[in-house]
Amino acid sequence: MDKRREELSLPSYMQVKGANQSSSALRAQKRAQSGGKAPARQADLQQVTLDEFASSASPKRKANQPGAQAKRARPVSRISQSASAGGSARAPQKAVQGELRSGPAPVKTGGQKSASSQRATGSTIRSAKAATARRPVQPRRAANGLDMTSSRIANQPRRVEEKQQRRKGAGIHIGRLLLVLLALSGLFGGVYALAKSLPSAAGAPGDSLDVGATAKLPKGVRILGVDVGGQTKSAARGAVREAADAALAKALVTLKLGEESFVIKGSEMALSYDIETVLDKALAYDPDEADGAGVVDVTGGAPAAPGEFNNIFTCDAAALRQAVEAVAAKFDIEPVNAIGEPTMNEDHTVSFAYQEGKAGRALDVEATAQKIEDMFAKGIYTAQIEGVYGSVEPAVTGAMLAQGMGMRGSFTTKYATIGRVSADTPTIENRVFNIHKAADIINGCLVAPDEEWSFNTFVGPRTLATGWKEAKGIADGKEYTMQAGGGICQVSTTLYNALCQSKVTVTGRRAHSIPSDYVDHGLDATVDYAMGLDLKFINDTGAPLYLFAYFEDDPNGRHMEYLTFVIYGKPLENGVSYKMRSVIADQKERTDVKYTEDETIPRGYKVITIESRPSYLAEVYLDKYVGTGLVDSEYLYTDKYAGNAEEARLGTGSPKYHAVPDGAVAVD
Repeated sequence: MDKRREELSLPSYMQVKGANQSSSALRAQKRAQSGGKAPARQADLQQVTLDEFASSASPKRKANQPGAQAKRARPVSRISQSASAGGSARAPQKAVQGELRSGPAPVKTGGQKSASSQRATGSTIRSAKAATARRPVQPRRAANGLDMTSSRIANQPRRVEEKQQRRKGAGIHIGRLLLVLLALSGLFGGVYALAKSLPSAAGAPGDSLDVGATAKLPKGVRILGVDVGGQTKSAARGAVREAADAALAKALVTLKLGEESFVIKGSEMALSYDIETVLDKALAYDPDEADGAGVVDVTGGAPAAPGEFNNIFTCDAAALRQAVEAVAAKFDIEPVNAIGEPTMNEDHTVSFAYQEGKAGRALDVEATAQKIEDMFAKGIYTAQIEGVYGSVEPAVTGAMLAQGMGMRGSFTTKYATIGRVSADTPTIENRVFNIHKAADIINGCLVAPDEEWSFNTFVGPRTLATGWKEAKGIADGKEYTMQAGGGICQVSTTLYNALCQSKVTVTGRRAHSIPSDYVDHGLDATVDYAMGLDLKFINDTGAPLYLFAYFEDDPNGRHMEYLTFVIYGKPLENGVSYKMRSVIADQKERTDVKYTEDETIPRGYKVITIESRPSYLAEVYLDKYVGTGLVDSEYLYTDKYAGNAEEARLGTGSPKYHAVPDGAVAVD
């Protein structure tokens, strides 16, 4: 019995692998199994449970104790029960984990055991035989006969727990690293914000910290009267800023202009300062070098003690000029031209009574602004200076008028005072009114030498609100429509010809789209305030010009009237006169007709709404006469009048139902 118990006892791992199992014994056992006679003790060895193996191998028990076998002879573990009841070779993981938590310590293999220990182990194996004999599937075993499946199942929770602990540990390490980085970032941000918000050593908020700036300003340096020698830039900045603000608040320039004075404040000139620049200059100042070179003005301004820096302000040039111009607007006085008060005699000659003009004054804005900038360059920001100004002579002086005034040229046009039919008379009377109104505005006008004169500017806009009346005027180059101020183009045309025959340079003129019936083709000058059509000229005669206008009735008693413009000024050369001349270079009739069908007119007839006009090319010349002889002819320009096609309503109605209207003509 003892011998059998000793044979069935569980050897150690090294015993099974080494001494107790020889190759011959294994071959004999294999032959026995192939013969169908597996020994009972072989099955017993195969049914060893993990708990029983662990308890038998526990180092805490002594193999030679008498009660060791009895204490382990308890019911089989929950693993064996579960396998037996369910017929499965794999026990639930939860049950295995429960056994591991309550069971003994893990088995340690590799040591040699005594005979008494082997006997105790064999007894434990036999007690588990009955519970494990019914398993249909044998679990996988190692070479030493251990149940490796049960071992893996038992150890699996421990491995999972170890992996989870390793992952948890790695997560903890990463989290700690992130927390450290976040803390460092917050620390650096706080230091930067503190550096931005802290005032400088001089107490001025907003100044950047001079980190590591320990260089000190040389001894004897003064900025705006403040002794900053021996201080760092940071220490000196606040005192310099305070002095600069005080100087800026008091900065002003008083312009002395004769008996008058005008004040310009520093804010009006946009004065500003740059402390950092002057501090850098002061830091670079070398007293020994300045004394050796005899330098007494380190800023480039007025003479000052060595080391004084006062030129820290700058002004906006545009703002300074604007401030000086504002003074000029108050100071300047326009000159008054000498005038010749003309009187038109009954024979339409003109007599003059002369009145001397007055000189004006004007501030020289450029020179005065430069004096102020020079003062600032010297570090002086509050002072009184003499402004630069001078007198302005009038454009027309008594000496000019004393040279004598004479008529340079004149021109006359005529116009009807009543309509061809009584229905047209009101419109004709409105036209005459507009002609008189425009001519009266211009009559007696003085144009100074080198002055450019504009008809639209001098006469002004023509509207019903400004007192003009409606009369016919050209529209779209083909017809006449009612317009406020209609008819005044005859005034501009008459003046234009008088100017040309007075040898005055015309700078702006346009022809009508339809030739006028009161001058030859090419000699007209249209004006339209809204469209910007204007008559302009420049007085390049070297003396004043006077424009006179008068009206005369037709001497033959017809319902006609004459408008004449006379230009007075410096007389032309003795016996010289000028006349305008027009030559028709080309003329073409317009035979095309634009029809609009009208069913109220019977077929075969038309009613003309716009008459056709031929096209013209007109060449214009200025002829020079000495006495009555033509001595020269100057080509001026060529005007083109496009003409227009006839427009008519063409009858499409039945002659049976529609009568021929008045004014209708037969269609060819």
